[in-house]
Amino acid sequence: MRASLTVAVAICCAVVLAACTPKPMPSSSRTSSVAPTPTIPTLTLSDDPVFSTTSVSGLDPVNYVQLAGDVAVLVSGEAGAITAVDLTTAAVLWQVTRDTPLPGDPVATFHDGEVRTTDTGLVLVPYFATHCPTGSCYESEVSVGDEEGIVALSATDGSVVWKAATVPATAIDAPEYDFVKTLGHGDYVLSEKVLVATLPIPGSSDPPAGSPRVHSLGFDLTTGQRLWRTDGFGVYQGFDTVVYGSMFDLNDPYAYESALGVPAAIDPATGAVRWQLKSSDAGLAYRGTGSDGVLYDGSGAPSPLRLVTADGTERDSPGDNQQITCPPTSAGGRLACVLYQSKDTRLLTLDDDGTPTISAVPLPDASNLRYVDDSYVFVETSSGGEPTDFAVDEQGNRVSADLSGSVAATSDKYVVLQRGNPAAGSPVYEIYART
Repeated sequence: MRASLTVAVAICCAVVLAACTPKPMPSSSRTSSVAPTPTIPTLTLSDDPVFSTTSVSGLDPVNYVQLAGDVAVLVSGEAGAITAVDLTTAAVLWQVTRDTPLPGDPVATFHDGEVRTTDTGLVLVPYFATHCPTGSCYESEVSVGDEEGIVALSATDGSVVWKAATVPATAIDAPEYDFVKTLGHGDYVLSEKVLVATLPIPGSSDPPAGSPRVHSLGFDLTTGQRLWRTDGFGVYQGFDTVVYGSMFDLNDPYAYESALGVPAAIDPATGAVRWQLKSSDAGLAYRGTGSDGVLYDGSGAPSPLRLVTADGTERDSPGDNQQITCPPTSAGGRLACVLYQSKDTRLLTLDDDGTPTISAVPLPDASNLRYVDDSYVFVETSSGGEPTDFAVDEQGNRVSADLSGSVAATSDKYVVLQRGNPAAGSPVYEIYART
């Protein structure tokens, strides 16, 4: 089985590759002097949860929860069992464990890796298939190499909708076999219509001369059909119309594993590179991402953050890495971070032209951002007990009551709240309906 590689959070590196360079455009952060009225509707939830992970008997501790329409997908235990629950009835719809066969495909099994969902009702899971006649892979039996990829399951019944082979099963006497057999697996991300997966070659492997050490593939989320390939690009995070990542040296065997890439962005529909920073910017780490822009962190502290909008325009730094913290991930929403000032704490976002904007309303001291979606920014506060979240708009106006936990996922219909410490192995997830 091939080694599975994970992109480091600080993905970046040196490469010589034709792409456009972000264009500097001086700007200053704007701060509203008058607190405006809220710009978005108040978020209200059902009084009681429609589902709690404590209601499923025999369920291992849940690692995380994803939403797919009216279905909640729970990933739990060391083995990463996947359980689908109907949120309209709280009934378990189906359940699978890793290393069990895919429905209707006895040679393929669910494999390690992140489970993701779509608003259209798909559950995406990595899979692995061996085509040895007996499954034991003796050298004398192997005529076709192993296969790896992503399988899309129906959220409602667990049936296979499509499979996309990122590492295709390849005959050992085929010209491309020597390249395919060296491929590992990086991360995969989703845009509105495309799944983008990165395939690195481990530094310890010796691919044929001229083979790219890293490449990414785009697949249609509706059909699983492969759309494009971009050599040198490794994904970091995807949004509806942009995927952020890094361009890696096609020949450096350890650039990907060392997370030394040049920050870049691609068009998920075509795989074309939209923009790329200079090779001298190799090693910049992602501090925060959003559908409208990204913040990069240099080395040392304090160090000014680099701000680049989604279209590749570089703006003046809004602050340094000791002043600004951002949520670890953004679920499709705008770039939003906390700005710690000497006198108070504010929310930092981008306005419609990409200018950094400081909220008119201060946030509570010691606030953090837990989660950002298409509509709301969720602020996390703690007074010594369980953290609680509340929603704000881009000006810091509170637009919800205190929530009974930390926001872990949202959709148009539901909000998932987490209570307890995941590191202690005892989190409880409750799902509330939006009213």
